[in-house]
Amino acid sequence: MSYSPPRTPSPVLARWAISAVFAVFGILVGSWLPHIPDIKSAIGATDASIGGALVCSGLGAVVSMQFVGALIHRFGTRNVAITGGIGACLGVPFLVTQTSIVGFAINLLLLGLFYGALDVGMNSHAVEVQDRLGKPIMSSTHGFFSLGGIIGGIVASIAAHFRINGLVHLAGTSAALLVVLAISFPFLLLKPVGQTDSAAESSGPKFVIPRGILLLLGLLCASAFVVEGGILDWAALYIRETLKGNAAYGGIAVGSASGAMAAGRFLGDPLVRKLGNRSTVLVGGVSCVVGILLAVTTSSVAICIAGFSVTCFGLANVVPTLITAAGRVEGIPVSTGVAAVTTLGYAGFLLGPPIIGVIAHRATLGIGIAALAVLGAFIAIGARGVPNSQPVNDSDSPGG
Repeated sequence: MSYSPPRTPSPVLARWAISAVFAVFGILVGSWLPHIPDIKSAIGATDASIGGALVCSGLGAVVSMQFVGALIHRFGTRNVAITGGIGACLGVPFLVTQTSIVGFAINLLLLGLFYGALDVGMNSHAVEVQDRLGKPIMSSTHGFFSLGGIIGGIVASIAAHFRINGLVHLAGTSAALLVVLAISFPFLLLKPVGQTDSAAESSGPKFVIPRGILLLLGLLCASAFVVEGGILDWAALYIRETLKGNAAYGGIAVGSASGAMAAGRFLGDPLVRKLGNRSTVLVGGVSCVVGILLAVTTSSVAICIAGFSVTCFGLANVVPTLITAAGRVEGIPVSTGVAAVTTLGYAGFLLGPPIIGVIAHRATLGIGIAALAVLGAFIAIGARGVPNSQPVNDSDSPGG
């Protein structure tokens, strides 16, 4: 039986295909982050130097995002997203082969270049699919990223339990994900919506410096990214070194946080419609403050993991809401608005890891993680400026 996908992908199939791409990204992240403690030990790094290395991933993403808008305009969102995904899959296994902090940092920098293309490409494509369907899907689509994180974290825990070599684990995972990308590609939309439906996409700017509403959305997005990234980057290390949990608990922490975020996002589309954008962002900020303080004020591994999970559940729909709003700013192409806001989001990763690392080096890792609660407060306060209108009206749309 030959494999013959439809010549012109339907929006419904495209929704599931782009969801699979989000899941691939999540599995990649959830798979390698639990290896951070082992990488740190292998190269003899400190908390501060690991933090400095982790910043390189965000730096690479920010650099590539300056060009992604133009690449999307020329090649389409599906080509940019899949290319970024392929590069990320090929680059992840090399993270556990490095023998120095410099090599680790360079690997992360190159990986970040593909992260940037994948992130903007898949988010822009999701906005296009959302517009084609005429109903909001962004939260649930992002849920597949978090679901991927669960899968990646669980597999990483199993690999740690059975003492499977890190390179074998990550190489096998990447090979499987490349197959998923190959299957998904034909079902993605052939062209950006802007090339057929929107004059703004074809005539608008391909790059903008965030200002006004885009600046606010970007700063809020950056804050949410820093908190989410801070938990994913440092939770395993905090549990293993501060709370003295074993290696498997590191994977459980990453998987549980991703699971909470997945649950929040899969519930998110109707929830955002009911609460509105502002209340959704407000709840996310408050949950961040409560969850982070719960995590860093306990000596129990279980309660700490629960605190991280509360934070991620509350923040689940903040980034999807902000990205959707960015893709609907009048006079700005979808990919340009998304790139502008996600660029600031990834710029947050440039500041987040080293700040936490430096605080951990000078004080404790717990205090560094506790600082994330300040960003939660900023998100709650900034929610007042988020546009409260919904991007699409699905009152008469079919389910799916």
